[in-house]
Formats: sequence, C-alpha cells, structure tokens
Amino acid sequence: MKLNHHHIDIVLAASQLTGMASAVQTLDTSCTFLEGSTPKDRIRLKRVGPKTLGFALQALDLGKQNGGLLPRDFDLPAAERDLAAREQLQPIVERLRRIVQLFDETLHLIDADLFTQSCLIYRCLSEHGEGAGLEPALEELSQRFTRKRRKPVAGESSAIPAVTSPGLDTGV
Repeated sequence: MKLNHHHIDIVLAASQLTGMASAVQTLDTSCTFLEGSTPKDRIRLKRVGPKTLGFALQALDLGKQNGGLLPRDFDLPAAERDLAAREQLQPIVERLRRIVQLFDETLHLIDADLFTQSCLIYRCLSEHGEGAGLEPALEELSQRFTRKRRKPVAGESSAIPAVTSPGLDTGV
C-alpha cells in the first residue's frame, strides 16, 4: 500500500492568500450594481437559455427596426441597456465560473487526500495502538464506519435471509 499518495500537495504563501483576498474584496466593493433575488423570485423568473436568448435578441432587433409599432411607454432604451450590460458581464461571469470551479475541484482533491490520510492514521493506530490508551478515541472514530440498519419497508420481512453460494455445502 502506498502510504503517501496525494492528489494535490500545495502550500499557499501568505502573499497568495493576501492577493486572493484583495481581489475578492475589490470585486465585492466595485460590483455595487449586483442584485440578488429571493428563492421565490428565482422560481417566478423566466430561465433564459440559448433558445430564449436568441428569441430575445431577435425580438429586440425587430423592436428597434419597428419602434413606431410598440406602445409609447415601452422603454426600448432600457432593453438595449440590458443587452449591453449582459454582453459586458457574460465573459467576466464565464471566467469567474471557471475560477470557482477550479477552487471547488482543488478543495475536493484536498478533502480526498485528507480523508485518505486520516483513514490510514486510524487504521495504523487501530492495529498498533493497543494498550496505548487510545481505545476511547478509536471507538469514537469508528462511528464513522458504522452503518445504520435500514427499516424494513411495509410488506418486507424483517428477518435476514440466509445467503448460500452455489456449490457450497450448507449441511442441510
């Protein structure tokens, strides 16, 4: 068994952490225009995928060409501002999503390494720590690996069925 398998092994310098925190702070303070929505609002709002966006762009173009047919109080410049803001923000949002995805994947690799190493520690201490007074702590750690029995579904027998293997003499 390979004892030191790591998916990732990083050491973050203080200057890196400071730089990241500063960049996030700059984004946070310079993006005062960002708006949030409630879960209820998100359900009500139309989801805009590629087809819906294509429709919106076509309709906006037709509206610009035929502005005289729109109601007088329709704010076509506001729709044009929305489109401009979308076109400005979209590439930034795509870059941020990519960066956040890399952060998530990096954390996942770190967590996987941490769990693998902690299981190795647990196993070694379980095998070699007898008499060292570790029993209470190891018992507490062992709870991570205990499985809860599922409750039988209505109509299912709660008895555990006998398991037999083909060719195995059960003596019956």
